Amino acid sequence: PEGPFTEMMSLDISDSAQIYAAFVVYLDLLEGRNWHEVKHVGVAELQLVCLHAREREQDSLQVMVPVPVHISLSHERGKKSSRTCLRIDFYCQIYG
Repeated sequence: PEGPFTEMMSLDISDSAQIYAAFVVYLDLLEGRNWHEVKHVGVAELQLVCLHAREREQDSLQVMVPVPVHISLSHERGKKSSRTCLRIDFYCQIYG
C-alpha cells in the first residue's frame, strides 16, 4: 500500500519542495503533536498541498497550508487556499 508521502508525490503539484514541506508538517501533526484525522488535499489550481486535521477529536477541522520559504503567500491567496482546500472557509493556519 502507498504511504502518505507517495500519495502526495502523485498529486498534480509540480513543486516537490512544497510537497516535502507538506509531508514534514503532516508528520509533525500526526506523530509529534498527536492530532486527529490528519489528511492531505492536493489543490492543482493553486499548486499547493493543504492539510486538514483536528487538534482534539471534538475540535473543528483546521486547514494548514505548509509552504517552503521560497513561496510567498498573500493574505488573499491564503484565504483562497483555505476555501479551496475544503471548499469552505475554515480557520487557516499558515506554516512557513
